[in-house]
Amino acid sequence: MFLSFFEKKEYYGIIIYNGDTMSYLRIFNLQFNKYQFTTTFEENIVYGVYCPCEEVRTQFLKLITGINNSFKAVLYNDNEAFENKEYFRKRLYIDFKNKYLKTLNANVIKEAINMRFQKEFNIKNYKDAVTMTNIRSEVKLTNEYSFTMQGVTLSSYCLFKGLNYQYNIIDNPTFNITNPDLKKKIYLNICKKELNPIITFDNLTDAKQYCDKLIVIGDFPHLYQIDLKNDSFMLSDDNIILRKRIFKVNDSVISINTYSKEELKYLSKNKVKYKFLNFSEIIKLLGGNRNQNEK
Repeated sequence: MFLSFFEKKEYYGIIIYNGDTMSYLRIFNLQFNKYQFTTTFEENIVYGVYCPCEEVRTQFLKLITGINNSFKAVLYNDNEAFENKEYFRKRLYIDFKNKYLKTLNANVIKEAINMRFQKEFNIKNYKDAVTMTNIRSEVKLTNEYSFTMQGVTLSSYCLFKGLNYQYNIIDNPTFNITNPDLKKKIYLNICKKELNPIITFDNLTDAKQYCDKLIVIGDFPHLYQIDLKNDSFMLSDDNIILRKRIFKVNDSVISINTYSKEELKYLSKNKVKYKFLNFSEIIKLLGGNRNQNEK
């Protein structure tokens, strides 16, 4: 085991105990791009990953899925996640932007899934998704079976609904989806606690609506996991005392509010302006669809 029994360690303010069966995935000082990250993932929680840059989001997911080597920074049940066969059997990584299907025939898909991955395929769930998305209207009439750009995302969603994995890691879940009602239905169907999902978001508005906790890949090198229902935040002038900074707003910064009364007195004494925020106010400050160019 990574830690001896009853031992506890603290990583960037997160206390981790060995034997915590709630945490199936643990990250210890993961370093990628310009970022560092330490946290844990527990079952029956909807996690989101927010970053304006799609490339960075995908890079992060490929590390926590065990596809890319994290050099023992990512652990599944206290074992290295990289090329971990047990982890791979239980977790699904799917990018809805990618085309996986060349047909909508449920029996053909079921046979292919069974032969390639030795996995069952739920035809009823798949057919229900095909009906809900009306994906047959997204098929392009060409020499080969192909979808519209929106249809590619919908076909990946339908495939996902037919699969059954304990842990589900989903990238670009609503890529090219233009219908807001359809987008909402997809989020409601993938953001279920029993799916143990980790889902990427390119905007904070959707993340707030559908997630319990959010990993923010923001404007500073250390990443943090935010509890969207319980955490509070602070907008202030930048200062050496500040910690857990997540966003820049002009000459100010937004940080997670974990400051003591003494620390707040220090800020006031040194004429550092600050005010407390909730997450909805952060969205208003940054804009719900903050993009890469605004960083």
